[in-house]
Amino acid sequence: MFYIPKGWVPGYFELLLAFPRAPRGSVSVFTWGLACGAVVELVVGKALIGGVGGLVKDVAEKKRRQRIRLEAEKEVGKKE
Repeated sequence: MFYIPKGWVPGYFELLLAFPRAPRGSVSVFTWGLACGAVVELVVGKALIGGVGGLVKDVAEKKRRQRIRLEAEKEVGKKE
C-alpha cells in the first residue's frame, strides 16, 4: 500500500504492519483495511450511540422541565 520511512517504528512493528504479504517497511492492504474499519466503526458507533442517547436524554430533559414548570405554577397558585 505505502512505505513507512525507515526508523519511524521499531522493526517488530514493521513486520506487524506488513503482515501477511507486504514487503518489510510497508503497510499491507490487510492492515490498512483493519485500521480503516476500526475508525469507521468508532465514528459510526459514536454517531449512533450519541444519536439514540441524545434522543433519550432530550425526552427526559423535556419531561423534567415540564415537571418543574408545573410545580412552579402550583406554588404561584398557592401564594395567590
